[in-house]
Amino acid sequence: MDDVKKAKEEKRAVKLMRAGARAADAARAVGVHPTTAQKWAHAHGIPLEYPCPARPAVVDKSLIVDLSAETWEDGPLYTLAEIAEIAGCSRGYVKQVRRAARDEGRL
Repeated sequence: MDDVKKAKEEKRAVKLMRAGARAADAARAVGVHPTTAQKWAHAHGIPLEYPCPARPAVVDKSLIVDLSAETWEDGPLYTLAEIAEIAGCSRGYVKQVRRAARDEGRL
């Protein structure tokens, strides 16, 4: 790939990512590998987030910790799956946040 074509592709991909496109979508649009688009984003200071389209871009970790801390009689009030559904994230992410909260002594 010649330098002029590569520069044009990079410019177009960066423009798409700044407009909110994911790196994979920008890469597909300009015809390069997604890793290349990620490198370009990093070089231009574009933060990359990979949220599921059906979920909010940012999950409130304090909500997960608060829901995890709530108890009823002798056990937790919410199950792992219920917390994940309420927070709009995966069960694995809930586990990760809980583990970090326990390590910090918040849970």
